[in-house]
Amino acid sequence: MIRGQIVTSIAQAICAGTIFYFLRLPVPLFVGAATFLSSMIPIVGASMVWLPFVAYLFLKQQVIKALLLLFLGTCVISGIDNFLKPAIIGEKIKLP
Repeated sequence: MIRGQIVTSIAQAICAGTIFYFLRLPVPLFVGAATFLSSMIPIVGASMVWLPFVAYLFLKQQVIKALLLLFLGTCVISGIDNFLKPAIIGEKIKLP
C-alpha cells in the first residue's frame, strides 16, 4: 500500500511539474516537490498545490491559462490518483 502511494505521488509530481513548465508558470520544480508531499494527504491531496495557482491566474486575468490548469489539474494531476493507485494497490491486496 505504501509503495502504491509513493508511486502515485511521484507520478502526480512529475505531471504537475511538467504542466507548470509547459504553461510557463513559475517554479515548476518546486510545484512538483510540493505536489509530491501534498498528494499523500487524503481527499485534498495534489489540489492543495495547483488550485491556488488557478485562483492566482484568474486574479492576474490570465483566464486561458487558469482554465487550462483547472482542466489539467482536475483530469490529469488529480485524476492519476483515481487510476494508478487502484491499479498498483489492487493487484497486491486482491481487491477489485
